[in-house]
Amino acid sequence: MHNKKLTEKDLKSLRVFTSVAEVGGFTIAEKN
Repeated sequence: MHNKKLTEKDLKSLRVFTSVAEVGGFTIAEKN
């Protein structure tokens, strides 16, 4: 990564990823 500054697109992707990860983790926790 030559550019350390996050672009808006990166932030959006990161936000989506964390949201999906949270939902996924919650779903897994619910099933156990």
